[in-house]
Amino acid sequence: MVILNSAKPVTKQSATLMEELSHGLLGHVPSCLQEDPHTGLLRRDYNKDQEREAYGLGTTILLPKELIEREVNRGLGAGEIALERGCSAALVDYRIERCHLWKQYTHRQHQTQNTESGT
Repeated sequence: MVILNSAKPVTKQSATLMEELSHGLLGHVPSCLQEDPHTGLLRRDYNKDQEREAYGLGTTILLPKELIEREVNRGLGAGEIALERGCSAALVDYRIERCHLWKQYTHRQHQTQNTESGT
């Protein structure tokens, strides 16, 4: 079961949902609540490697490399891609970097700005 925080933006909820579904696809052991020995409060355990792996897969499912490459080649900015795909611009930036397209992206953005300004 996945519970999403409805107070968070939909863009955050979609990334969270894909990350949580990725945990299942990857066969990760679900986290559990444990009592903190210092405070007595319940805390969720955290496996950094599993979280990183699930986030990576989730973002890849949301924004596959082929899609990112196509949109970068079209000259779209991260905000435009995010708006079209229902995610955050920060997530698009992350995927552009992970896909090793940052140089190409910044070059295209520079070209697009020059074209729009007439230089």
